Amino acid sequence: MSQFVTLTDLPQKTQDEIAEIQAVDSARRTASQTAFLAAHDEAISRSVTLRNADDEIVMARGKTVPTTETGFQKGALFIETDVTGATTLYENQGDTDTTTFVRVGSSVGSASGQVSVQDDGTVRLEGDATSWEDLRIAAESTRAGGTKDPDFAVFKTDGSGSQGVFLLWFDKATEEELYFSVQLPHAWKQGSDLYPHVHWTPAANGGANECVRWGLEYTWANVSGTFGDTTIIYTDATDGSTATVQGDESVVAGKHYISAFDALDATDKTLSSMLVCRVFRDATDSTDDYNADAGLLEIDFHYQIDAFGSDTEYGKE
Repeated sequence: MSQFVTLTDLPQKTQDEIAEIQAVDSARRTASQTAFLAAHDEAISRSVTLRNADDEIVMARGKTVPTTETGFQKGALFIETDVTGATTLYENQGDTDTTTFVRVGSSVGSASGQVSVQDDGTVRLEGDATSWEDLRIAAESTRAGGTKDPDFAVFKTDGSGSQGVFLLWFDKATEEELYFSVQLPHAWKQGSDLYPHVHWTPAANGGANECVRWGLEYTWANVSGTFGDTTIIYTDATDGSTATVQGDESVVAGKHYISAFDALDATDKTLSSMLVCRVFRDATDSTDDYNADAGLLEIDFHYQIDAFGSDTEYGKE
């Protein structure tokens, strides 16, 4: 077997000549220049993404699977790329001296993040390829408890006597609350933190640094787990710069605002785990000094996804 050779392994003179030819428009290259590039096409297409401490190749890519070349650690990955840009992922099930690459799926992306398709058809987002999504709870899908209920009242009309559209309005002076439960979706990257936040709108313009303080009480358990005591967290209503993502010193009537809570630690949490929650306006706290009602639009949880779903109906590897 021979050593795996990339462009940078070629003699410097050869590398320089390749660079000079590649700088020439392909339509203007001579036959000998074209032939020279073709002769070194394999090495040109190759790159080593990662090596281990023993200088063995951990990840590489190129046009052809290196079935007769050495230098790959056991378990090393090779990304084969064809002329169309399509990729196929292979794993070395041999050793450093005797490579045996076996197809394990397909992968596209970069060294830091890839989209891969496993042999069973499961699509995964790996490394930095994860994306963000919203787990949404519309205000109208929540439940009032009957004692500290926000008012369901008009928000806007057409200005000419229409029925209008309505929101749930949280009082400026008394704590009011709503209840809901939510399940973590199968696309969620298990164990990654959740970022709850409230979408809301003010009933009237606010004074300088007058803020709304929102609270979230929750308990969280996996499937087959046991719900524990609740935890209560609050948005930061210290001043206008922290009370909303927008950072307005004075809130504006009818403007769409987001107030964010600190992240929820999801260590050891899995798909289909559930949160049982209470959302409320902490109107009696000294930092909640906005002197008008706050209309709830929605409460959401930002979460990361690393797949289109789970590997099986109830589990994810």
